[in-house]
Amino acid sequence: MVYNESNLIVVASSHYYSDWFQKQPHENIHPTQWWIDDFLPKPSKVYREYSLDELPVAAKPQPHRVHRGMHSYTVQTAVEDLETGKLGEVLVDVLLQKRAFFVKKCPPCGKRGQVSWKKSGGAKNAWVITLDQARCGSRKP
Repeated sequence: MVYNESNLIVVASSHYYSDWFQKQPHENIHPTQWWIDDFLPKPSKVYREYSLDELPVAAKPQPHRVHRGMHSYTVQTAVEDLETGKLGEVLVDVLLQKRAFFVKKCPPCGKRGQVSWKKSGGAKNAWVITLDQARCGSRKP
């Protein structure tokens, strides 16, 4: 059994260490979970040279879309159209160099435009304001 500094198993065999896991009631992870986690793709924390740590998950680059920009990328999401009550497509550009969101496409009742992270109190607050602006045209959450 190999331990690291925080007393977590680094190398383990599900056959040999199955008794050890049964004796640890606070551990509810199967012994093979560490092997599986090593091969799963990790979410990206950077885009080009920009850190994505402060962005909400919904504003991070979507893996199924092609991102060609050096300082920005587009996120596709949906908001409820206040006039029809149906979901409307919203395209938001994440401007990493300018540190802002830009509503590129929204339902007819929404408003296109840019929302600065600094003026909104951070990227997470700016994301809420951006979606609200795309939904009903208001800049207040």
